[in-house]
Amino acid sequence: MKPKTDVLIVGAGPTGLVLALWLHHQGVNVHIFDHADGPAKSSRAIFVHARIVELYRQLGLTDDLLALGYKLPASNLWVEAEHKAHISLRDFGRELTPYPFMLSIPQDDHERMLEKRLNDVGIHVARGSKLQGFVDHGSSITATMFRESDESSTTHEASYIVGCDGAHSAVRRGIGAKFDGETYKPLFYIADVEGKSDQHFNREGHMVFTNDTFTQVVPYKKAGHARLVGITILDTDDDDNRESPEPEHQITFDDVKPQIMQVMDIDITNVNWFSTYRCHHRVADKFRSNRAFLVGDAAHIHSPVGGQGMNTGIMDSVNLAWKLATVLKTNMTEEAKYQLLDSYESERLAFAMMIVKSTDMGFTMFTSKGFFPDILRNRLIPYLVPLLLKFDFARTKIFRGASQLICNYRGSEWSF
Repeated sequence: MKPKTDVLIVGAGPTGLVLALWLHHQGVNVHIFDHADGPAKSSRAIFVHARIVELYRQLGLTDDLLALGYKLPASNLWVEAEHKAHISLRDFGRELTPYPFMLSIPQDDHERMLEKRLNDVGIHVARGSKLQGFVDHGSSITATMFRESDESSTTHEASYIVGCDGAHSAVRRGIGAKFDGETYKPLFYIADVEGKSDQHFNREGHMVFTNDTFTQVVPYKKAGHARLVGITILDTDDDDNRESPEPEHQITFDDVKPQIMQVMDIDITNVNWFSTYRCHHRVADKFRSNRAFLVGDAAHIHSPVGGQGMNTGIMDSVNLAWKLATVLKTNMTEEAKYQLLDSYESERLAFAMMIVKSTDMGFTMFTSKGFFPDILRNRLIPYLVPLLLKFDFARTKIFRGASQLICNYRGSEWSF
């Protein structure tokens, strides 16, 4: 008997929503669940890179995305209160893509856009439902979902199950995948704020380095609204190595405000959201176990350097979606099906490892203390980066990496 659902998706963040949309676009029926009662009301991921904008064009989402986002015109480097460099980002990758820019958009706005499109095609997220467990029967899976509102359990049969359920993934636990890695010691903060500043709220991006920390300012589309990201200089004395990226300390914006005001002339009028969290770099030792798959943060987490996390997860979803659709919609041999689905792990695991390595290098450079890191961060980088970006080859290389245009599968056995 054919399972009632082709693909059961656990998690309705950007990766899960994109996976559902992409599968539906290719004629695959899906059922998507999320433990939250509603869409996200706060934002972590902020950058959407060129490769994702290109992929959204295939779903007819690009215009909606661009209407919500803000194209950063420039970025500025500061050391303490001294301005060191102004870097134009206009048409940064003009020869590489129709979308040669960095786009900032709050993740909650992004998710609402994706979920609206999903609703428009008749698919609705089953909210307030948590995966209790699943059984892989070899030819199908059976999943049990627990609904917290009435404490009821329901059973669902599907051909495949995909875990888009984040760092605490129940699907990852279900397939027995390890999630080895490390926890970075610095404690990060994120704040979505409203304010005024002729220097730092001028609709451009800013990166401010000090001996102890750094602060990043990313403007949103609405004037006077911006994201602040940095590491605290508070003594938290916490050296745990848990997988959780969730906040661990009851720190408020008032606790970090003095270190922000010390290096930036900002009049903050409102704090819309504030959170602290630990950064990790971890990669699951497998992204697939027969009919179960891991996507996004369920498979890999890393530092926020470069804004790669959500973008990498969406790339996972697109890679897996066409393979699931091909297996479900064409007459392939069982061996060919297995090999095609196996290529998801080999292709995306390699890319995840590359992202973790590169973001780890960047994070270490931004946060290490000592004489040599200080020289590199506060003296060499502000001088060398503007100099390098005068050359087209350097601009191209940096944009290709940051925008994920560098990602390809030419070495895959399924690349012809």
